[in-house]
Amino acid sequence: MKSFFTLFCALFLTIIAFIAPVSDKFYEGKFNPVENSQIYAFSEKISQKFLPENIDFAMLLPQRNFEIEIPKTAQIPEENSKFEQESKTEEKPEISASNEKNDTQLAMEILASVKAENDKKIEPNFALFEPKKAKFDLKNDENLSIVLIGDSVMQGIYYWGFLSEFKGAKTSVINLSMKNTGLVAGIWKKKLKAELQNLGTQKKLVIAHFGPNDWGDKKNYPFSEKWVKFYKGRIAEIYEISSEFGADVAWLEVPCMKNKNYQERAADLNTIFREVAGTHKAKFIDINSVICGDEGEFVKYKKFDEKNKLLRADDGLHLSQFGAGLIVKEIVKRFEE
Repeated sequence: MKSFFTLFCALFLTIIAFIAPVSDKFYEGKFNPVENSQIYAFSEKISQKFLPENIDFAMLLPQRNFEIEIPKTAQIPEENSKFEQESKTEEKPEISASNEKNDTQLAMEILASVKAENDKKIEPNFALFEPKKAKFDLKNDENLSIVLIGDSVMQGIYYWGFLSEFKGAKTSVINLSMKNTGLVAGIWKKKLKAELQNLGTQKKLVIAHFGPNDWGDKKNYPFSEKWVKFYKGRIAEIYEISSEFGADVAWLEVPCMKNKNYQERAADLNTIFREVAGTHKAKFIDINSVICGDEGEFVKYKKFDEKNKLLRADDGLHLSQFGAGLIVKEIVKRFEE
């Protein structure tokens, strides 16, 4: 056994002695394999032949320190080197406790403002969703037709008001009003539909006045709930037909009455007309403010420009020529607002 170990050591030393002369060339080849590729390859073959695959042959040789020469082209310029040295020695600014506190406060303020912004309730702009109403230039819109429906009061408004006020105007005025008529009979749904259909795509405005022929005799007043519901249905028909053909509606107030009983009925009907107009978002035009007294009472004369003007007919119900003209001026004014 001893003789075998001695023989192995002798063989190992012989191999080391044989390989040592080329060890320097091996290192040079390892660090510069392009220039010493043959020596490096030869050394690799020897290590693969005599040593196991997982042992690096270079680790068995004496370790040497080699200085690798950096090419001139790779050297760092003096200016950069100087700058690097200065940057290394540059002192970092000290952050004081007071600055940290201010930064913290600033951060908290920013977070609070962001949170407040996020917490803001976004109120929808409902005006964007409302249907656009046509704007009327009542006198000078050649594409607009005004359709008048109603009773004998409306007839007076047309003949003594619209004809004179709209003389030379581009807007056309169509008079469908009739005496001794009202909504109760139910004739206006069909009559108005035919006229609006005939006007086609033209802009349309329906102006209505009803009431005195609908309230009936003493037996029909005070109005019952059943009658009020029925009458509201008749009013709604006018709005529905107008809407179907793209027409706007303006409803005129029943004028104040000389007869006390008529005055009470007119007031009740005006309440109904105003309510239904509000439901349909239509104009309800107050005419009593221009042809009645300060308290809404009946007056036959009223002073204008220091002169008394006749406003009403002798029957205490119908209008005078001047009174009809005032009402048309009020209608135009309301649409200009």
